Amino acid sequence: MKNKKINLTILLLVIGCSQFAWGQSLPSHLKKACSDNTLKGEYLYYSTGIDNTGSSFAKAGADIYDGKGTVVGLTTINGSSDYLPSKGTYHIKPNCTGTATYGKGLNFNIFVARNGNSFTFVQTDTGFISSGQVSRVSPVESFK
Repeated sequence: MKNKKINLTILLLVIGCSQFAWGQSLPSHLKKACSDNTLKGEYLYYSTGIDNTGSSFAKAGADIYDGKGTVVGLTTINGSSDYLPSKGTYHIKPNCTGTATYGKGLNFNIFVARNGNSFTFVQTDTGFISSGQVSRVSPVESFK
């Protein structure tokens, strides 16, 4: 009987603590919903991976996200002296996840910081294995 009372007390304590934790409000920056407008400004990125031929690659670039779902930029691959223009589209959901498509149909899932200062990505195209990080270096307003 004594063990049942102890177990019941522990159970009630655990339930009470979990209700307290769930009842706490989130910090305001975690309540903010994301949208296409979350990505706005100039971003630098790098990516590494394996392409659909099995060759490894590294690439880096600079992109400008307009806050409306369009991105334009320059990229270089494997240390080439060429800078290739790129453009694409993106969509960010309120939970700060999203998708992006660049160039001739390269597709990515992305995870965006709520303040829009950075995001990570992973390529979703069959045969490709790539991921990377992106960081905002200046807001769109600095181009006006």
